[in-house]
Amino acid sequence: MTESENQRLRETLQDVAAKVRRYQTKRIGEQNTKASLIEPVLEALGWDIRDFEEVHREYKAKPQDRPVDYALKLLRQARLFIEAKGLDENLADRKWISQILGYATVAGVAWCVLSDGDRYRFYNATAAVDAEEKLFCEVKLRNQTNVRVSLSDVIGAGFLSPPLKLFRRYRKTMLEATLLLDGTAEFEGKAYRSSSEAAGIARGTITGRPMSTNGWSLWQYRDEANAVRELDYARQAYLQKQGESC
Repeated sequence: MTESENQRLRETLQDVAAKVRRYQTKRIGEQNTKASLIEPVLEALGWDIRDFEEVHREYKAKPQDRPVDYALKLLRQARLFIEAKGLDENLADRKWISQILGYATVAGVAWCVLSDGDRYRFYNATAAVDAEEKLFCEVKLRNQTNVRVSLSDVIGAGFLSPPLKLFRRYRKTMLEATLLLDGTAEFEGKAYRSSSEAAGIARGTITGRPMSTNGWSLWQYRDEANAVRELDYARQAYLQKQGESC
């Protein structure tokens, strides 16, 4: 990409991240997520979203297949699938993971992405591991900030109230930990310095080895209204508040 194209991409990502923060408390739905958040990023990356030979919406490899939201094509061949969900849908839900991997496997496409316009979860459909382990990486647009935030910061600002039960169903097993007042996370009686360290150890009890894990996105909790939230929800509320006070 040229420098001007890189600049355009940076500006687009900043604009989309700002929209994500603005829309995060609204249920904007899948169609608005695609139009307002996902398609601007595809365009900034150089994809012609108005040419179905490049960006094929509702793509089916065969007439009887269920459609995937986007197939990105090179030389008219589908190379990457993108399945969109509404902003702040739970992308870690196994049904969504199985859906996109199923689409890719049937079509013979190696790489696929699950996105809610903020998070982009990249999967290698050909990896010979369990579905959740096919996750290659996750990018979160509203995390693209130079501000480092700790659990202690979020707790101190009143967005989390320890001791707080953390949980996540992983491979049909409910993992549970406790967020403590000092910002550490306790799992199976041992306190870990960060939620990510505790999350990696917790997943390791299922996989047989510690797993590199983003604790902000793995752990869930119930807020004051009893709604289930990812830990990162509190982090984003903290960042938004900090931005308002600047």
